[in-house]
Amino acid sequence: MVYLSKSSVLSAYCKLSLLSENPLTQGATQKVSALRYFIALDMFYKTNGTNCDTKNNSDKELFSECVGNFVSVNSEKYTSNFYYPLTNSDKDYNCGSNFYSVNVIKESITNPNRIFDFPRRGKMPLIKIQNGTLIHDVSLYHNLNSYLGDSGEMKAALVIWLLRNNPIKDETSSGIKDALGVIITNPLYQILTDFEEELLEQYLSFSESVSYINDMDIKQSVNPINNKMTLTTPHTNSYKKYLLALRTKPFLLLAGISGTGKSRIVREFAFKSCPKYLQDKDGTTPGNYCMIEVKPNWHDSTELLGYYSNLSKEYQFKKFVKFLVKAKMYTDVPFFVCLDWRTLAPVEQYFAEVLSILETRKHPRNPETKEVDMKTIKTEVIVEAKYFQQLGKMPIFKNKETGDPLKQKLTDRDIYMKLYGIDEEKDINKEVGEKTELTTLGLTLPGNVLIIGTVNMDDTTHQFSRKVIDRAMTIEMNGGNLSAMFGGSKNLEYLEDEAEQQKWQNAFTQRYISADEVLEAHPQEAETIMEKLPERLNEINKALKGTPFEVSYRVLNELTIMVGVMLDEGMDLDDAIAQSVNNILLMKILPRIEGDAEMFALSREYKTKVGVTYDNRLEWLKNIAPDIKEPLTDAESDNNDTEEKAEAVKEHQPTAKDKIQEMIDRLNNQEFTRFWP
Repeated sequence: MVYLSKSSVLSAYCKLSLLSENPLTQGATQKVSALRYFIALDMFYKTNGTNCDTKNNSDKELFSECVGNFVSVNSEKYTSNFYYPLTNSDKDYNCGSNFYSVNVIKESITNPNRIFDFPRRGKMPLIKIQNGTLIHDVSLYHNLNSYLGDSGEMKAALVIWLLRNNPIKDETSSGIKDALGVIITNPLYQILTDFEEELLEQYLSFSESVSYINDMDIKQSVNPINNKMTLTTPHTNSYKKYLLALRTKPFLLLAGISGTGKSRIVREFAFKSCPKYLQDKDGTTPGNYCMIEVKPNWHDSTELLGYYSNLSKEYQFKKFVKFLVKAKMYTDVPFFVCLDWRTLAPVEQYFAEVLSILETRKHPRNPETKEVDMKTIKTEVIVEAKYFQQLGKMPIFKNKETGDPLKQKLTDRDIYMKLYGIDEEKDINKEVGEKTELTTLGLTLPGNVLIIGTVNMDDTTHQFSRKVIDRAMTIEMNGGNLSAMFGGSKNLEYLEDEAEQQKWQNAFTQRYISADEVLEAHPQEAETIMEKLPERLNEINKALKGTPFEVSYRVLNELTIMVGVMLDEGMDLDDAIAQSVNNILLMKILPRIEGDAEMFALSREYKTKVGVTYDNRLEWLKNIAPDIKEPLTDAESDNNDTEEKAEAVKEHQPTAKDKIQEMIDRLNNQEFTRFWP
């Protein structure tokens, strides 16, 4: 007897990590969850010869054991998505909280005469459930092909994974198949072995004993192979800070001197992520990009959100609202709103409603399953439903023979086409387009919309208030390596490779809205996160005590989300915390700080009370800021052997310590300082 080697098992694991197109996005574990319960039921039936009654404790225990046979990585860890990180094992592999007591099983017990499908989504059920009993229904087994694909590659990987701890009589494909037949029923066996034999042979290497894999094995193996999940591939270090900021919060401010490419980089993101069906023929304006130039006379939200005209008795829809409606039609594509702040118009007066609505983002509960729907982001209403209902007076479809308007229910798709004056749009997501949310609920802020404001920080513009900065991520864009301009026009061209487009689209996916979601996704790190992050911010607040610059829950929430994003990329927790604290200082805290020497002075009483010797608060902050080394940009890393290049990078990508020292120098020279030059 032999066993599969560690390399075989890891290769299968890496292949299975691709079951979901992007395992780190919202709702990504649904496919794996369906598979694990289906295969567990098959194993249960193979062992017990009966259906599984979840109201019976012995059945529940055996079923949970079968689930463990599918998801366990070793005696201590199991996986929820065949990616990373792993979860600490418990007695029932989370079946009690995620399967037995919620979702369709709970509903089936409430309605015992009704037979329910599982899973409900996708119309490809794998299990029938009645009164809490999981029914072994062979007629559903063919649906498994829709989960694993037709190529056979996933099936071969799944066979290897299922046999990772099982003895095999000989080192051949037939030996593998014989071992498989011992643990699953014949109908499942027939489906899982329906592939070309060479697909299985690529995995065949053996060991004399069971070769368990661990966290580090998976972290090192999966991250390089499944490159859709990292920001570093295919995205360069040059873009990394922007992507990180936007995945933390979909409202970003780019500020600095004129001509540093603030508006340009927003267009770059749109070009790189724009699918073919949203590309314009001239190659100048991607369909997922909208530039809005703020005018000096904007003193309320009407130029953004529109208004009801008493003269025409109609709602006047503005460019911003139309673009949000368009974004609702293509939920898998990031849509970029570039607000070009070039005037003295005060942001708080025309952007107040949007700022408030941004703070209402949440993952709603699915009305069918009662579970939190991580795929959807909801907000309060921006434009009321009654104004979209009025568009029903302008029917778009006509009888081809008579020319008479056709009576129909006004869908979101219809409203989009009316607003843009188009007759047909084939590429709208059908499920989304047929909804009637606009006429029943109104317009909310779509979860795929990213708002990026660009502003020249000089005397021609209105300065950001702390209220605005508190609700945004901020990146300063000044200086930089001038030679990097050459060749940059290629970044304003559409990508031909659809796979590359998809990778860029995935890069802007927002997984987290609240800190609690990060803790749930990373249970192993949760305790450390809850201890260290408040501790780091409390240190900062001590230095800012008595000033209007202290931080609160909003900053802690965003700091936690940023740590979660970095953990998703496979970064170590300590590094993730250090990098995130550095970024939060640069993006959230320091941009709010300004004042004279008196503002930053520390009284003798306070220094004695807290036990510090710093003469001013900025010196204290500098000491608190993490010691990190910023990565070189890709263009610069190719030529990083000179001091000149190193200095250029340092100037363009300062750390928080660097920036605080700059503020200290400004205070010493001018007796007044702030974040902005």
